[in-house]
Amino acid sequence: MKIYSIHMRVESPLICTEEQIGNVLKHSGISLKGHALRGSFLGLAYNDYPEQVIEESRNPKLVFHPAYPVIGGSVLKPAHPFTYSCKICKEIVEKNPY
Repeated sequence: MKIYSIHMRVESPLICTEEQIGNVLKHSGISLKGHALRGSFLGLAYNDYPEQVIEESRNPKLVFHPAYPVIGGSVLKPAHPFTYSCKICKEIVEKNPY
């Protein structure tokens, strides 16, 4: 399996929403969801490679993970559900649930 890392910079205003429930749009937070990245990537690629994009739509092989912002050289990812900070020593601990 090949893994690619893509660095993106937004040069225009960007509005991303989560799935729509009824007629209410919900803000997606600080990350771009994998399905939004996949749709935008395949939409752009369709102009040059329509046959390959149609084949990818029928038989998906590409997997996209959420894109998190980078601020000050650090990637802002959400905390693991089993991570907590000790209130006494301020140590950050990640518990193994198994």
